[in-house]
Amino acid sequence: MLFKDYLLRVLTNYQIEKETQYSKNKLADFIRNEPLSIDIISNLDSTKYKISASAGNGQWAVIPWLSIYDRKITESAQKGYYIVYLFTADLSGVYLSLNQGYTFYQKNYAQEDPKKKIELVSKYWQANLPFLKDINGFNSNKINLNYKGTGTVLPKGYELGNIFSKFYSTNDLQKMSTDKALSQDLNYMITAYQELKES
Repeated sequence: MLFKDYLLRVLTNYQIEKETQYSKNKLADFIRNEPLSIDIISNLDSTKYKISASAGNGQWAVIPWLSIYDRKITESAQKGYYIVYLFTADLSGVYLSLNQGYTFYQKNYAQEDPKKKIELVSKYWQANLPFLKDINGFNSNKINLNYKGTGTVLPKGYELGNIFSKFYSTNDLQKMSTDKALSQDLNYMITAYQELKES
């Protein structure tokens, strides 16, 4: 399967499947397991990178995601820095984002303002990583996951934790005939990730 087809399957089916039971759902299983057989993901060195994806934990997530972790930095979306594909709540598209674990800030800065803290860290790296250049659709602008509800703070955490990203609309993905552009973009993001690690 092409990676762009994986992304499109999530974007076009997630809302429908969210109306059904989460347990043993085929799309939820697909989101979690299929990336491990997609070339541009599965070809990453598994001793160096960990891959995980989620449609939720026991119930449907507002924002499904696929993450790539440098094992020397983190192996969890809850802390550290990582690369993540974040599907918008309205399923209009997906962001490729260099992001941070918001749960860490919630736990360690509960008496302060975790939202302000994570945003300050994002801004610091945006100003201090030379590799982060606004080219080929990548930029350090705020991302908008289009979540209007109040049931979870995670979408806002993802938005504030974004350091560098690129957005793909459903229409963008439908126009792609191969994974070449997605592969080039992921490699570019991995280089940015490694620059952050070395800093």
